[in-house]
Amino acid sequence: EGVHLSKGKQHLDGKTALTYARMRKDDPRGDFGRQERQREIINEIIHEGAQLKSLTNYQEILTALEKNIKTNLTLDKMIDIQHSYKEAAKDIKQIEIEGEDKKVDGLWYHLVTDEKRKAISKKLRQQLDLKS
Repeated sequence: EGVHLSKGKQHLDGKTALTYARMRKDDPRGDFGRQERQREIINEIIHEGAQLKSLTNYQEILTALEKNIKTNLTLDKMIDIQHSYKEAAKDIKQIEIEGEDKKVDGLWYHLVTDEKRKAISKKLRQQLDLKS
């Protein structure tokens, strides 16, 4: 969409970040590349939101977001959530599910073998400290 980015760390405005996050067709990884960029942007928003300077201009941030986000959370609750999970945001783990993309009845699916599905289930249960 006319947006060209150089390699390396950059500061993107909202429109450019949205275009970057949505791009899929030119990405050799397709949906997985798009999803990775979306996670990258969300992580950066979380990181930026944890900075003290973001709290000083929260009204400006909320005004920009209100057209795109609907929530029943109060500002106090949002600040409480941010405070409670601030440290956890530094340790986000990502798992990419390996499989085969296949068109079935005109729709695309990401097919995963039972073996891989069971391995991922086991890994998630361990991370969440759930019984097997």
